[in-house]
Amino acid sequence: MESASARDGSLKCPYSRHFGTPSPGTWHSNLAKSFLLLLALSPVFCLPACAEMPSPSAPPGIKAQGLSTFGTRKYADGFKHLDYVNPHAPKGGQLHLSALGTFNSFNPFIVKGDYPAGIGLIFAKLMEETTDRAGETYSYVAESVEVAPDRSSIIFNLNPKAQFDDGVKITADTVIWSFNTLKDKGSPMFRTYYKNVTKVEKLSEHQIKFHLDGTKNAELPVILGQTFILPKHFYEKVDFSSTSLHIPPSSGPYRIKSFDAGRTIIYERVKNWWASQIPSQIGKNNFDEICFEFFLDVTSQFEAFKSQRIDLRVEGSIKTWNTEYNFPAVKQGWIIREELAHEHTEPTYGFFFNLRRPLFQDAKIREALTIMYNFEGLNKRLFYNAYRRNLSYFPNSCFAARDLPSTQELEVLLPLKQQIPERVFSQPFTLPSKQDAHDLRATMSKAIKLFEEAGWHIKGGRMVNKQTNAPFTFELLIDDKSKEKLCMPYVDVIERIGIKASVRSIDKAAYTQKVDNKDFDIILDSILQSNSLGNEQRDFFGSARADSPGTFNYAGIKDPIIDKVIEQMIQSESYPQLCQRARALDRLLLWGFYMIPAWHKGAIFVAYWDKFGHPQTSSKFSPFNIQTWWYDEQKAQSLKNRMTKSSTSSFFATVLGHIKRIFS
Repeated sequence: MESASARDGSLKCPYSRHFGTPSPGTWHSNLAKSFLLLLALSPVFCLPACAEMPSPSAPPGIKAQGLSTFGTRKYADGFKHLDYVNPHAPKGGQLHLSALGTFNSFNPFIVKGDYPAGIGLIFAKLMEETTDRAGETYSYVAESVEVAPDRSSIIFNLNPKAQFDDGVKITADTVIWSFNTLKDKGSPMFRTYYKNVTKVEKLSEHQIKFHLDGTKNAELPVILGQTFILPKHFYEKVDFSSTSLHIPPSSGPYRIKSFDAGRTIIYERVKNWWASQIPSQIGKNNFDEICFEFFLDVTSQFEAFKSQRIDLRVEGSIKTWNTEYNFPAVKQGWIIREELAHEHTEPTYGFFFNLRRPLFQDAKIREALTIMYNFEGLNKRLFYNAYRRNLSYFPNSCFAARDLPSTQELEVLLPLKQQIPERVFSQPFTLPSKQDAHDLRATMSKAIKLFEEAGWHIKGGRMVNKQTNAPFTFELLIDDKSKEKLCMPYVDVIERIGIKASVRSIDKAAYTQKVDNKDFDIILDSILQSNSLGNEQRDFFGSARADSPGTFNYAGIKDPIIDKVIEQMIQSESYPQLCQRARALDRLLLWGFYMIPAWHKGAIFVAYWDKFGHPQTSSKFSPFNIQTWWYDEQKAQSLKNRMTKSSTSSFFATVLGHIKRIFS
């Protein structure tokens, strides 16, 4: 595997790794314990939708069937279905997927425990996000919404048909309890994310009003629309704060049918589901059953796919994609392979320094270690030169800093100039290219100089502190042995300047616990981003969450300047302004050297057994959205016939060969 286990990193993508979303590559179930559960809890994988340029905002204060962070919605009130679905898709069949890791809880909203892939299938939300526009949501549990003209409040009008699969109705009390419980007892991220909500008020049995504090926050109404609907009547008997494998009632399109703890889980489609004819849901959720099997390593996971125990795989290894998809099922055309280019924001991915450790608190040390990573060599040896180096915390997006700061960026940065490194204004961020021995020697010399400026020098072949003589050593923590090949060349290179580093691989559960407790030196990890950055960046890079359990601020960044820029970005009044302010944030993060940037491809690699149908229309922002796929009976029968014919032909060929040898 060439990509780290991307943690749930954005509230703006409709579908997620809880349905087996790949980290930049493989399917995962051991997900981050944080509020960023839109990605984590939404039922199926898609790529985050990139925002098209919206037209001017419609006047607020009007009852509507959707919300948009910036500008007019793509789908007007009264739309029939989304453009990227087949409204006549047949229902039926099974989908067999895989996930890495294990699970011991069905509560994904707390820091404790490990929850299974696909768990988002059982949770509905007030509004449904779309994959072809960033920052847009449409009627789901709430059939309409009203935003006050001054954005001081938002009213959600509930669909009176909304209910859990056990028949209990979803009411205003349900929504208020869900919101308060998530904020008070859920992951600490909820408190950060909802901090601008001052009061939640019940107006009637099916009407809730959220009062806001007046802070300019264009996406807050959309965020509130992403509130998950939890079964109050269930958690009155089961402790919400504890891990549990008691099956909760479902408000979503699927319920948990059965499970073998840590090994398998089967979700079955809720028959006569109350929301099946809502426009935002038509053409989705087409499989009768979705089955997940859990694996401890990618090798056994891949073998299960080859043997047809698993129907579909998103490949995370370029090497595997190029060298190991040569088995008979691929050659015979039974397995379809697709490389799907996309234009969504790639994850924040790299080797994160833990600034809570004194060893990494000096930015010169972090810079020296960053420039020593030889990406070009790795890309050539392992990746077939298929990847591009990340020179941004938001690669492949309009949020990525380019060249020198623009006029709009300077409006954010100049008032803070005295507290910002001068290079932010005078130099584009680049990393050295180590294509040959001469380049590597020059980089090593620069790294040694940076260490010397930070109070270290090489003595007896070891990098030691000038005052204490303590050696510079650290551990690089990973959650999969397959990632060792991404780390060991780096360990070898930095050893040439006297640094002793070790690589430690542990299982995902232990890894998650260590990361949540900040018990690491450096980790290889990533954070899923969206194409409408906002409140979640407080958790990724803000001071307030740096030391909280389960934070995504892996590095432990505590910079008041970054905090200020994040708040300005959140208060953006247009999408172009959001892009410019995000670039300002990107520059501060890059020049802070809080991680060694990794790489991205700008495409995903999908392989699946040829028995499924999918819509003809897809978005270049979200080219793969399995929630809209369906089981195709004719294709499945054709596949079965082809495999049977091949098996019979192979049998007779073997018999004929034996006969020829007997009489030869």
